[in-house]
Parts: sequence; C-alpha cells; structure tokens
Amino acid sequence: REVKSSSFIEPTRDSVSASKIVMTENQDFLEFQDEMAGQDRKERRESQVHLSNEALAALKGEDGEPGPVGYIGVKGFQGDLGPPGLPGPPGPSGRSGDSVGGAGASKAAFSVLRTSKTTPSYNRPVTFDKAVTNVNDDFNLQTGHFTCKVAGVYYFVFHSVSEGNLCLQLKGTYRNAVDLTFCDFYQPSPRHISQVVSGGAVLQLAKGDK
Repeated sequence: REVKSSSFIEPTRDSVSASKIVMTENQDFLEFQDEMAGQDRKERRESQVHLSNEALAALKGEDGEPGPVGYIGVKGFQGDLGPPGLPGPPGPSGRSGDSVGGAGASKAAFSVLRTSKTTPSYNRPVTFDKAVTNVNDDFNLQTGHFTCKVAGVYYFVFHSVSEGNLCLQLKGTYRNAVDLTFCDFYQPSPRHISQVVSGGAVLQLAKGDK
C-alpha cells in the first residue's frame, strides 16, 4: 500500500477575517429571525385573546335575579374618638328682636293718695284726691276705679292708717271678680297708737275690667 504525502496550506489572515465576518452576519440574521418570530407569536396571542373576548361577549346570557340578602354581621368594636375638627365658619346674623318696654309699648301704672281727714262712706269705693303717677289716666280719682285698657297680669297694693277700727276691700266689678277684705281693729292702750292696714293681690284682667 502506497502512502502519499499531502501538503497543508496554512490559512491566511484575510481568510480568517472573512470567515469571522460571515459568522457574525449569520448570527445577526438568526437573532433577527428569532425576534420577528417572537413578535409574530405575541401578535397571534393578542389576536386570539381579542377574539375570545368577543366570543364570550356574544355568548353572554341575561342577568340573573339578585340573590337573597345575607345575615347581618356581628357588630364591631367601637373605635377610638378622632381628633376634634376645625371650628366651623360663623353663622349668619339673626334677625333683630322685638323691643320690650319701648316707646310704643302699652303701659299701666298708678300711685294715688287720699289726704282728706274725712271718713270714706261705708260700702262705697274709696276716692282719692292726689295722683303721684297715673299713666294714661287708667285710674279715676273721683270714682276710685282702675279700668284695664290692656289685658294682662296686674299687681295691686294699698296701705292705710286710721285712728279706729278699719276694714278695706279690694273688689272688682267684672265677672268672677275678686273680693278680698283686710281689717285691723282698734285696741285701747295708754299710748295713742294708729291702726295700719295693708293688702295686695296679683290679678289677671281683661280689657275693660275694673
């Protein structure tokens, strides 16, 4: 058997460079193909999902009836109080109130004196001869009557001094009028002592009562 010798050609630098360039270009092309394939798969998946959603929407049935109300749960623990809130804005101003006791308000007041030394007639109204105060002339000195012009609650009081037995009545001339009697009886004494009688009452009067 004859063995022939063969010659070996050492690759040059240019041939190695060309080989590297070809390998690099092939690798970039493969990576590009993989990227395009992955993008294509992603688009196909998205298209399938979109078609699936449309199919489900087309097959969707009517809404069912609401279910029964569930049981009320156990009451929870009370929480801690929160911090105080900020003060609110001032409210609107209120309307002006009605005046009481102003110039236009109706008033009734009188204070009268009897300076005469003569004894008043029995079972007759006591008359007076001097008015200290007599607003709107509600009290008549000659008749001894007070005539109510404004319905309301009135307070009457009197004081008297005598040298003998004395009884005075506070009477009204209206329906269901009050009739109060105040008396002081003389008691003999070595010293001269005058008898003093005082009385008063709070009365509910209507307009025109005396």
